[in-house]
Amino acid sequence: MAFANVEPPSSVPATLVLDRQGRVAARMPGTVDTGTLGALVATVLADV
Repeated sequence: MAFANVEPPSSVPATLVLDRQGRVAARMPGTVDTGTLGALVATVLADV
């Protein structure tokens, strides 16, 4: 419920990628394949 203001609980499935401070850095509604998820995480990690 901590992310209810970012992603309503009724909108599953959804993927949230958090940055190092615990903020939502990316949001993808629906299912996400491993390639897309890897690219999202790599982008967030590069933004240091």
